[in-house]
Amino acid sequence: MGDRSFSGNGSKPSTSHDQNLDNQSTIAGNEFSTVLQKLLEKHAEVEQLKQENIQIKNALKKKQAIVKSLIEIIDKRKVDIDDFEEKVSNLEYDVFQLSLTACRKLNYAMVNGVIHYERLKEKILTLEKLEYYKGQWFADGVEFSFEHGKDFEVWVTNSFSANQLEWKLPKRIIFKNLGSLSLINSTIYSQDYVKMVGDNTIKYLYLEDTTVYDDKIIPFDDIFNGEAPNVVKFSYTFKHGEIVRTTGPLCVV
Repeated sequence: MGDRSFSGNGSKPSTSHDQNLDNQSTIAGNEFSTVLQKLLEKHAEVEQLKQENIQIKNALKKKQAIVKSLIEIIDKRKVDIDDFEEKVSNLEYDVFQLSLTACRKLNYAMVNGVIHYERLKEKILTLEKLEYYKGQWFADGVEFSFEHGKDFEVWVTNSFSANQLEWKLPKRIIFKNLGSLSLINSTIYSQDYVKMVGDNTIKYLYLEDTTVYDDKIIPFDDIFNGEAPNVVKFSYTFKHGEIVRTTGPLCVV
């Protein structure tokens, strides 16, 4: 007969088998609670990830809206730029057409071999050649003065030469596609030199005993290198004691 135990209150006796069942039930309950707890924790993590995902999506939508707005602004700016470029082109054409009507050769102002400067008022005097020699100007071979008639411009379209020119050029001188430049015994500002060679059309460049200034003397290398790239003939006479750096592709004819 199996072991039996009796309680003093007359209840049903419990066996070892019943105790085992109770123990197993307790273990199963504990395991279920553990699994349930883990499931609840995972569920909380999933919910948190969902919220983070929603936040990321909302932030992404905001950024996409900003990007779309920026693209619209850029497209509008492109239209504005195209419109501005067209206006500039039209303005340049108008200026060109105006210059054609305003340009005059020297013979337009000549009367009995004398320049009548009043005839050049609000005009553009175009010269093939402008020369300066010891304080005197010559326009296409004719003696010329910038002191008479100060309300017109002078465009030099081919050749400029100067001997003993000191410092600044008259502001009214504009160089257009200059092909030949000769500077002898002269001292000029760098901005005037840049005006002379700025169109990159110089083919014949002659410098002799000439100093180019900015806030200080500009070395020979810097005067020539990077400027006048289309030169086919170049001559330079050094001043006494002047030297040239040997770095870079530089050739003196």
